[in-house]
Amino acid sequence: MRIPRRTDSELQIFEEKNTISILLYLDQVGKGRKVDIYGAISTNPRMPKKLLMLEDAGLIYRTVGSCFRCEYYTLTDRGQRIIDGLKEVERILREGNTAEERTAACRKR
Repeated sequence: MRIPRRTDSELQIFEEKNTISILLYLDQVGKGRKVDIYGAISTNPRMPKKLLMLEDAGLIYRTVGSCFRCEYYTLTDRGQRIIDGLKEVERILREGNTAEERTAACRKR
C-alpha cells in the first residue's frame, strides 16, 4: 500500500533531497558560503529553492557578506535543535536492539 504524500506537514521539508545534508553541513562548518554548500552537497538547480525553504522554515539564517553576491548561511537555534534531534536518532539507531528488545518485539506480534 502506498502512503500518500502529505502536503500540510512541517516535516515535508525533510522529504526534499539534500535538506538534511545542508543542515548537517552547516552544523559541521558553522558558517557556510552558498558556493561552498553547493560544492559540498550538490549543484542541482533546485539548491537555491532548498536553501530558501530552510530559511523560510526558520532553520537557517542568511547573511550577505561585504563582497557583492557573497551569501553566508548559518543554523538558527531552531535548526540546531533539529540537528541535535537527528544526532539523537542516529545514536539510537547505532545502538541497535538488545536481545531483550528483539524478544519483546517478537512477543508483541
